[in-house]
Amino acid sequence: MKSRWMLLLLVASALVSACATGNTFKDLSRRIPSLPLTQSRVYFYRTTTKDAALQPAVSLNGETVGIAKASSFFFVDREPGHYEVLVGGDVEDKLPLTLAAGQTHYVRFDSRIGLLQNYLVPIENNEIDGAAEILNMDYTGPELPKRKPHLRDMQLRDMP
Repeated sequence: MKSRWMLLLLVASALVSACATGNTFKDLSRRIPSLPLTQSRVYFYRTTTKDAALQPAVSLNGETVGIAKASSFFFVDREPGHYEVLVGGDVEDKLPLTLAAGQTHYVRFDSRIGLLQNYLVPIENNEIDGAAEILNMDYTGPELPKRKPHLRDMQLRDMP
């Protein structure tokens, strides 16, 4: 009986630790590279788990840049210019973006009810709300560079 409880406890703790990925914006913000002065950054994100099975490709001027997964974000850096955001190839709901050097844009994907199935539409959000909304979302973009901890992050026990 005792071994069953231990096994159950072990399985439960494994499941809980699997959920705590540590890949949120808040956790990774120091590893996200600084925006080059000659480029613009676009964050793409979904705020809810509604229609979580719906995970269409996101394209910027016809180039696939990521997948619109529920409660997650990713970003791309691009040269200044005019762009169109498409999600799932739906050309009726494309979002035009004009990027300027040094600017950061936030594009949220909202779920809409369709005739045969639900779909996502891209909506540009302001920088204050966009930054707040992605704070606790999981990052789903390419692997970020590793960064060493700053001195202020070290504890006394880490010092020689």
